[in-house]
Amino acid sequence: MAITEILFRFTLGSIQSLIGVRDSFYLFLAWIWWWLAYPLKHKGHKLCSMQNNAKNLHKIPINIAFVISETISRDDLARLVCWSFSSNIHHVTLYNFQGELDSLLPSLKTAVNELYHKLFGLSAEPVKYHTLSEEEQCDDVYLTASGFSYVVHIVSIYHAHQRITRTAQDVCESVAKQRLRSSDIDKTLLEKMFTDYFNMPNPDLVIVYGDVSSLLGYPPWQLKTTEILMVPTHHKTDYMSFYDCLERYANCSQRFGK
Repeated sequence: MAITEILFRFTLGSIQSLIGVRDSFYLFLAWIWWWLAYPLKHKGHKLCSMQNNAKNLHKIPINIAFVISETISRDDLARLVCWSFSSNIHHVTLYNFQGELDSLLPSLKTAVNELYHKLFGLSAEPVKYHTLSEEEQCDDVYLTASGFSYVVHIVSIYHAHQRITRTAQDVCESVAKQRLRSSDIDKTLLEKMFTDYFNMPNPDLVIVYGDVSSLLGYPPWQLKTTEILMVPTHHKTDYMSFYDCLERYANCSQRFGK
């Protein structure tokens, strides 16, 4: 009995050891797979696959806006911009309540341009950057007028407040100089003045990144028919999460108040 018990315990111990080695081996393989696959997932897909994915959607935004309500991750934001371009979205609007984009813009341009040329090649048309500061008013951001295929618009709450103040001043000055009658001031006129100032398409899709369920002062006159999605964070975002937002937009039914 003693010999049989010893043999039994030895066999059981050997089996347990083999199981432990097997589990450790599987765990090691899983770690290697994650280590190799995560960077690929994090960097996104190839240009051709992203373009094909976009073709499978029955509609895509003309202008997509990213509202960032958290600390900006430059590289992740650059990826979102270039994934948008790769999905045949020609206008990307970046909005940050704190105005952090203004100081980050030179670095962001470098990151976007580097990734853009990796995707599209060095001979691709350059990306146009359109800001709304008074000294940088731009009349050629539309494709038909500019020759630029892709445009990044930079907007902040300062621009929205600035536009409201400037529009009120322009209206008062026009009435004072009799270029405009007070009876001519209506919703259509003000809307045109706002639209002319921003000189870009209204966003079809707004994605708000962060834990704040708010548009944080994004210019409301641009959002009449906009689909708005909330996403917890843009940090370490991946292409499939971005594509999921495009799918949700493509599948939404816009009733335009009906």
